[in-house]
Amino acid sequence: MTRDASARSVPLFAVTDRNGKLEITALASMSAPDDRYLQTNPGQRFVAGFNAGRVPAGRFRTFLLSSQGYYTEWIRGSWVREATVTEPFTPSDQAILTAMKKWGSTRESFEQRFLRARVPVQ
Repeated sequence: MTRDASARSVPLFAVTDRNGKLEITALASMSAPDDRYLQTNPGQRFVAGFNAGRVPAGRFRTFLLSSQGYYTEWIRGSWVREATVTEPFTPSDQAILTAMKKWGSTRESFEQRFLRARVPVQ
């Protein structure tokens, strides 16, 4: 049996670190769109928890996560060496707008390069 999906927002319930410790500052940064970006460093890990309610017996759910902000999957050494920007990155609305414009002009070639160079993870 299939039916049209009905969209609903499920608020962020909790954020914990790799040891299961609640991260109140991260939760506050991730809970609402604002200018308080959560910045992480390599090796940091957070688990975002959502309370979507119980699933009725015999039913399944599919989730699509939508977020605001930006995410860098990884930074390769060669990308840093080839960088043309000499100023440090500072998160801001202007920085995101600049990144979106650049992404719009380079997306196709970037995706092709990514697909050729990706590393499978299991």
